[in-house]
Amino acid sequence: MNDAETRPSHPFGCTLEDDLNILTNGADTGWWDDNGRPAPWPADFLDPEAGWSNGNTDAPADDGDENEPGNRTF
Repeated sequence: MNDAETRPSHPFGCTLEDDLNILTNGADTGWWDDNGRPAPWPADFLDPEAGWSNGNTDAPADDGDENEPGNRTF
């Protein structure tokens, strides 16, 4: 996809409008917000400086949420 609307950092090459249409039609994009609700992919997802990770690490996160007993699951 080479059109100007395509987000180069979207893993599937979709536009924000594509993601919003997917969500409007009741499907999910493969991305969820902090509360577990389907959401559009972040515009900077593939930017290495953005700090996103795939969660495959043995180290605890710096924010400590994983170690807090009251941490909700989705």
